[in-house]
Amino acid sequence: MGNAKISGNMRIGIDREYDAQTMLSVGGKLAATAVHVRNVNSWPDYVFHNEYKLLSLPDLQKYIKTYNHLPDVPNAETVAKDGVELLEMNALLLKKIEEMTLYLFQMNERLNKLEQVNTELRKK
Repeated sequence: MGNAKISGNMRIGIDREYDAQTMLSVGGKLAATAVHVRNVNSWPDYVFHNEYKLLSLPDLQKYIKTYNHLPDVPNAETVAKDGVELLEMNALLLKKIEEMTLYLFQMNERLNKLEQVNTELRKK
């Protein structure tokens, strides 16, 4: 395809423009062999830093029971209305996976302690 350059905004299969910053609007499915996102300013590795404050499981459970979605994650109504930014959502999903990993570490540590206590009690 070479170095073809198109100036301005382009719309394919869609009549309206989303906003002035949207360079390409596609009304329908978009197929690609790869999508590479550049200029990623924030990635959730900070979750593994010692100063990161992970919600306690009871607080997380209370939040979910109150709001019916995970903290920081947009609810279904917001997504239906506004859509999502894929880079932001991927980073957010990774953050939630990393938080889940920390919760698993906590649960594993607790389980190991309980098994140790159980072993000691059986010896008596």
